[in-house]
Amino acid sequence: MLPLIVIVAAVVLTVVLALKLATRQTGVPTVRWYIPLVGSALDFAASPIAFLRACRTKHGPVFRVLLAGRYMTFFTSPAHVAVLLQTKALSFGPVVHDVCVAAFGHDAGFAHPSQWHYRRVHSLFTQHFVNGTGLAALIEANVLQQRRALQRHLAASGSSQLRLFSFLRQALFESSSRTLFGDAFCDTHADLLDDYVAFDDAFPVLASGYVPTWLLRTARAAASTIAQGFGDAIVEPSLMRGCSQFMLDRLQLFRRVQAPLHNCAGTQLALLWATNSNSVPTAFWTLYHLLHDVAAWNAVLAEVHLHLTSPALASEATWSKADLDKCVVLDSAIDETLRLVSASLLLREATCDVELPLEPPVVLRKGDRVAMAPFLQHMDAALFPDPEIFRFDRFVHATQAQRSALRPFGLGASMCPGRFFAKTQLKSCIALVMQHLPGLRFASLQASTVAINQTRVGMGVYPPATDDVVLAFDRAAV
Repeated sequence: MLPLIVIVAAVVLTVVLALKLATRQTGVPTVRWYIPLVGSALDFAASPIAFLRACRTKHGPVFRVLLAGRYMTFFTSPAHVAVLLQTKALSFGPVVHDVCVAAFGHDAGFAHPSQWHYRRVHSLFTQHFVNGTGLAALIEANVLQQRRALQRHLAASGSSQLRLFSFLRQALFESSSRTLFGDAFCDTHADLLDDYVAFDDAFPVLASGYVPTWLLRTARAAASTIAQGFGDAIVEPSLMRGCSQFMLDRLQLFRRVQAPLHNCAGTQLALLWATNSNSVPTAFWTLYHLLHDVAAWNAVLAEVHLHLTSPALASEATWSKADLDKCVVLDSAIDETLRLVSASLLLREATCDVELPLEPPVVLRKGDRVAMAPFLQHMDAALFPDPEIFRFDRFVHATQAQRSALRPFGLGASMCPGRFFAKTQLKSCIALVMQHLPGLRFASLQASTVAINQTRVGMGVYPPATDDVVLAFDRAAV
């Protein structure tokens, strides 16, 4: 009988606590929920745009939602964005901190933005992924690795068919990992992709921090295996011989950090995840939409042939950022894909009590989480006519308002530092596929449709729900 009493008491306590939290603020309406802790998470995940629009219609542009144990104050008007980003009391740091601790195994003190190594890690991103020289070297090396990955796939498989998502995941993961960490490290860790997939599949649950570790043994074991390899390479840099200059600088930095090794290894795991988590589904959906639209495919292919040389895959030829920048139609097709399938939330946390200068004013207490949902604008018919339709050239001559509405790489402090590398990585991968897999097409009508996996809502680009999209190509012409 005692366990039942304990359970009932826990439920009552949860409800009381939730009600207390719901009344913590004044002036901001709270969306009604019925399931303790879960709150509105199921409704939000099922259809985030419809859910947020319904809340906005009922409560106005600012409202609070209980999502998986945490209240979020949503600001849904584009006019709010500037105010939120300019408010110094709203920080992205605590959000990153919680994810680093929950998913990447950091100690709480290590992941704090005030730490010198935290700032130095981010300055290396600026040096190598934003500034010209470092970025150019990474892009050209990555194109070469993509050629090799595609060549290896064709040599290893005698089939004239491929599963699109698995194929792209292997090609992009392998090429980016070899570009960053070097061939020696990747050859030593032959199961790196399998471990990454096990970790990534559970990432939304891991990042939430609400699920006990013993329920996620497979994902935790995979993360531990990856981190162990990265830790070994920090201690013995020769394990990453041939890696990028960016990685050499990181390894040197990590050897100066006075903290348990698993923290720096977890930072490497975070890099591995960030490099692949959104790039793979973006490449998938871009090719998926292009293959459904003959005019779009032909327009992009013509541009690729015009601006990008097409030597044999075995060639050591590469493309520069300037070469890839000429492919504006391909760039537009990727942006249009991101408009349709990216669902990132921009999150901040109040580091102290603050009153936002809105009309009416909004009061936030220390620890309150704030969420902005740029994807609401993605489906605004006034901004994007026929928003449900994929228009490959929509962003070729996009207005400033349209470009401002598309923020797949974040804003302000949460702007992705690898955004330029990510975009060129996508363009070169898609271009190589178009050049070297002649006659690419859906293998059958059944293989041409797939639903999206909405468990990633708020975390970036939706992956497909299944790996059932099968393509055929003319192998004899390869």
